[in-house]
Amino acid sequence: MHRTISNYKITKRKNGRYYVRLQDGGDITHIYGKTKSEVQAKLDIKIEELNILDRRRTEQAFPTRNITLANWAHLCLNTFCASSISGNTYVGYERYIRLHFGKLADMPISKITNFMVQEHINNLSRLGGKEGMSEAYLTRVKVFLHMVFNYAVQNNLIVVNPTLGVKIPKTGLNENRALTQEEELRLLSAVRDFNKPFMFIVVVALYTGCRKGELFALKWRHIDFENRTIKIDSQLIREYTPFVHGKAKTVYTPKDPKTKNSKRLIHMIEPLAMEFMEYKTMQLKWKEEHGFVHSEDDYV
Repeated sequence: MHRTISNYKITKRKNGRYYVRLQDGGDITHIYGKTKSEVQAKLDIKIEELNILDRRRTEQAFPTRNITLANWAHLCLNTFCASSISGNTYVGYERYIRLHFGKLADMPISKITNFMVQEHINNLSRLGGKEGMSEAYLTRVKVFLHMVFNYAVQNNLIVVNPTLGVKIPKTGLNENRALTQEEELRLLSAVRDFNKPFMFIVVVALYTGCRKGELFALKWRHIDFENRTIKIDSQLIREYTPFVHGKAKTVYTPKDPKTKNSKRLIHMIEPLAMEFMEYKTMQLKWKEEHGFVHSEDDYV
């Protein structure tokens, strides 16, 4: 971490002298002075010494200060983030590195300037001469870049985070919109004509508005045909596992819903109830033909 004088508090002792305490790992340094300005002057010198020492430690940990943005981002992702973020978030961050870092990816992080980052964000907003990314998506890319450069500052690879002050262009794009009734009918028709039964999930999503993880977690015991309800009490999410048989992978795990209020009962309108009945009849027939015993704890 790059130290500054604002990180330390100078206090006045009972004997009238001023004092500050610094810690570097397990080493503790005490600085005393007759006046506060005297202690501040000594503190400035000591802080500079410690910052130089930190930089030397970093150079030893990272043989080259010319580590590229992509390499540093992957290092941060696996060192600082993997144990504290969900699998979906991890995969999303990897996607940013792979698809949205552009020419910055292969540049040394110490050479990337605020102007370059702003120019890159501007280019993403009109990618390929088209409309480009939405403001919300651009914001997520910038937040990830900010985090990666912050870790570089903390490890003394750079002095200032180049994402500071970068503005998100007004694209006017809206990621989400409601389907028109005509579009809904066309979607339902396309799904019914598709020869893969798993496309039924699109029908349920359209009628209920459930999140993807909630739909994947549905079991037949959650479907109450008598009362025409669907019980939402869990979600199936992707968890990142750093090393499985020497490889990075994600596994699906049942978890509580995203928020407390996400546990709920959803009323099935008649068309959806009919769709569910047809789907279950088809699934039961398939299980019987292939020697599977049906259980109400089976996933829909």
